[in-house]
Amino acid sequence: MAKLMVELDDMQKDILKEVSNISSGKALTSLEKYVKSQIVEGLPFMDIMMVGSIPNFLGNGKKEIIGICSTVEGDLNGKVMTIFPLKSALVLVDLAYEKDIYSTKELTEKENNLIKMMGESLFSSYIDALTELLEINVSHGESKVLKSTGDKIIKKSEMGNGDEFALVLETDFSVPDYNFEGDFLLIISTTSMDMLLTSVQKKFGF
Repeated sequence: MAKLMVELDDMQKDILKEVSNISSGKALTSLEKYVKSQIVEGLPFMDIMMVGSIPNFLGNGKKEIIGICSTVEGDLNGKVMTIFPLKSALVLVDLAYEKDIYSTKELTEKENNLIKMMGESLFSSYIDALTELLEINVSHGESKVLKSTGDKIIKKSEMGNGDEFALVLETDFSVPDYNFEGDFLLIISTTSMDMLLTSVQKKFGF
């Protein structure tokens, strides 16, 4: 896993991590209506890295994943994406349709739409929690589903060039008898990153 935190002081890092953790917890709660089970969150990992480093973070061409991607605009401008490893997406489908775990082997159009709704629910809840906490205005547009390896998904999603910042949140979560992993990416410009940090500073008074 890449560790490429940009130059923030310790207080900025800690508070931004806490903001992300709070938003992540609220986002995962939104999944419970789909999987019909209580979700237990593990310890989230948060980092800020350049967009050019994301394919390596996602395993480049070694792991097939599903990304639900959308644009964001308002006080922050860029892209947002929820990412599931394919095996986790298949199990989420099993749970949603109350099927035996591992019985779904591939995603039909119907199941792709279900995963899309789950991904949208996650990043919408995350953004809502973030904007409420920091008192900023951010909205997202129409989303699309991409299935490929990490390097190809980042290219297909047009998530910016290597000079833009990405807030990366990796979260492990579980339901009875199964552990998942998922990633949340918020790709924003330098100006938007400055806006985010300024909002954090204003909110927490430092």
